[in-house]
Amino acid sequence: MSLFMESSLVPLSGDWIRSTLSPSLGLAPLLASAILFMGGVLALHLARKRASQLRWRIILVIGGICALCMSAWACNLAIPFSFSDTKVWHARHLRDDVKGWGLMGRPQLYGRTNTSSVCYLASSNIVCEGHSYTSVMRLDSDALRDHGYMLATEDQKVFWIDVKGHVEILR
Repeated sequence: MSLFMESSLVPLSGDWIRSTLSPSLGLAPLLASAILFMGGVLALHLARKRASQLRWRIILVIGGICALCMSAWACNLAIPFSFSDTKVWHARHLRDDVKGWGLMGRPQLYGRTNTSSVCYLASSNIVCEGHSYTSVMRLDSDALRDHGYMLATEDQKVFWIDVKGHVEILR
């Protein structure tokens, strides 16, 4: 029997967003253009019907806000993310999980999962920079799966192990 604590945390790193929205990457500029076009058509339609100035302005402002949001979304998808930032984000969460596990009295069965990662107890020996460490927890994530995984010691030192087996300490 294992104990899993559910968490509603949703990572906001660029790689998670891109992996979630990857089929629609080519649609972002098209969608932004369509919203601009529809806003323009609607504004012209209201102007022709001689609608009140206030309604026309409200529709134009809402259309402009939608276009601005879609443009920002499209730019976010076009800018490459930094993988080192993703590692730092996951390392912080792994340290928090080790701290939480310690505050719970270090139970024999422990696991924590959220929408894109899972943390669980895993004991292994690590040699990094000439020192030997024993890990107590491992983090696997969708964002890191093709690149490696993270291990943490009881004193919250986090290590990155890439797919080639190279070990790096994350400070």
